[in-house]
Amino acid sequence: MPSIQLEVTQDSVATLSIHNEHKHNAISVTMWKELAAHVAVIARSQSVRVVIVRGAGLTSFAAGADISSFEKERTTATARHYDETTEEALSSLAALTVPTIAQIHGYCIGGGLSLALACDLRLADDLATFAVPAARLGLAYPPQSLERLVNTLGESSARYLLLSAQRIDAPTALRLGIVHEIHARDALDTRAIELATAIAALAPLSLSAAKLQLRHRQLSRAQALSPDVLDAVQSCLSSQDYKEGQRAFQEKRSPNFTGA
Repeated sequence: MPSIQLEVTQDSVATLSIHNEHKHNAISVTMWKELAAHVAVIARSQSVRVVIVRGAGLTSFAAGADISSFEKERTTATARHYDETTEEALSSLAALTVPTIAQIHGYCIGGGLSLALACDLRLADDLATFAVPAARLGLAYPPQSLERLVNTLGESSARYLLLSAQRIDAPTALRLGIVHEIHARDALDTRAIELATAIAALAPLSLSAAKLQLRHRQLSRAQALSPDVLDAVQSCLSSQDYKEGQRAFQEKRSPNFTGA
């Protein structure tokens, strides 16, 4: 059954694993709630000093949201609850006082990229693939996730990913600043544990202070969302293009968007 699992090892390293391999570790709204609950446990822990976030297996970190569930979970009526649930999980992960590492195998798409960007550090295998495919689905990328995207890549590169919906490979992701390191697929697990262990040996208060200062710097630059932004997001979810995007995905064909 799809789930988010938490494991804490004796060397103060916690691992959050996304388990939904038959759907490339797509994340449902229930799984986002599980993630938030696990992060709350980590936040209360006195022993955890670093967190690794990864997908089960070696072919996908997370291929975004579970699009097959959108008809029920992300309708016009339920979209606000869906986005709030997702953002609660992402914000709680980003707000952890201990360092977080995204261990990215394979697909890191849409909501999967949002999850990776909520982590402090990102390591990828050399076959990893990244994209923001919202425009292929008739969606608007959530404002808070967009803010993290711009903070990480800068506005120019963020525009390219958002407006082209193109997939990029690991070397391009490294050049744009999405990831910090690239390793061979069979070496990534060892490197992630090695880095996590090294971080766990550093001064916790120093790391916490650094994270707090960086977070406050980002928050001070963020502007309140205007009604126009929220209306634009909502209009996507109530559009015929959004319905066409879902149908095209289910039917495995290219969508025919009309702008209505």
